[in-house]
Amino acid sequence: MAQNDLPIADRLKQLYKLQLIDSQIDEIEILKGELPMEVNDLEDEVAGLQTRTGKLDQQIKDIEAEISKHKANIKDSEALIEKYDKQMTNVKNNREYEALSKELEMQKLEIQLSEKKMREMEGQKEAKVETLKATQERVNGKQADLKIKKG
Repeated sequence: MAQNDLPIADRLKQLYKLQLIDSQIDEIEILKGELPMEVNDLEDEVAGLQTRTGKLDQQIKDIEAEISKHKANIKDSEALIEKYDKQMTNVKNNREYEALSKELEMQKLEIQLSEKKMREMEGQKEAKVETLKATQERVNGKQADLKIKKG
């Protein structure tokens, strides 16, 4: 049977079905059109967050290096204090005694300063670790979203 031989009602039904299919195709195209952009945005965001976690890791390592440097300074100062204490027993004049007393005082102040800086660094380190954890959780969440959207 040729197309023209069909009754008008059947032709209209076929045309209606064709329009419905065309509308569904358009909806799929719209969804598909936005999805690649969303996937790209998520990939960019994940990459940015991963870069941030790398920087935070490096900052934490730098802080730990600073802390160990201050610990070494404290040990050096303690060794100098012991040395100066021993020298105090062999002092021959008042000038030597005053010089050694000032050196002892300076080393004690140096220890206090290093301890203060270490406490500050520990606080900074804790803050960075918390930020790193939060960022890592965001990365994991975004990666899960990305996996879903890619699927």
